[in-house]
Amino acid sequence: TTMWQALGSFLAGYACHSQCSSLPLSARLKSASESRPFKLSMRIHTASLDKLSRPGMVQDQRPFVIIRVGDRTKETELGDWSKEKQHWCFREAITVEVVTTDDISVEVSCTTKYDFWVASVQTTTSRLGEANFPVLSVLPRLKPDDRDADGIVWASPIIPIDVREAG
Repeated sequence: TTMWQALGSFLAGYACHSQCSSLPLSARLKSASESRPFKLSMRIHTASLDKLSRPGMVQDQRPFVIIRVGDRTKETELGDWSKEKQHWCFREAITVEVVTTDDISVEVSCTTKYDFWVASVQTTTSRLGEANFPVLSVLPRLKPDDRDADGIVWASPIIPIDVREAG
């Protein structure tokens, strides 16, 4: 019986191939560079910065984060110092449109403001460090998460990123 089933399957496959080979159909896999764009949200939680401790009385330096993908740039608001946790807090989400071949750049900069009680002057912005990573490195970490009203959202656990000074 098994031999007859195998022979029947072979003949059915051969007959299907003979009939379908004349159809003008083809299939091909898309390369990564042809992938569809999708939205990727990055939640900026906190930053611990050696060069930038808590804000001062006269000179106030506060960090912000810049996300770059290709020629698109988005920034967070200035971070808030947490006395309790001893680091800068952002609690902000930045959403960018990406494809799997994109690289993401995360830059941490700070702005300096002098407060003279009568007036305050914002003077400079300086870059503290940067990190780069490919979008593809994030995708394997995404897991489906059912968020009631939002439905299924693909999310990752918190991914720490070490920014380094250029040079």
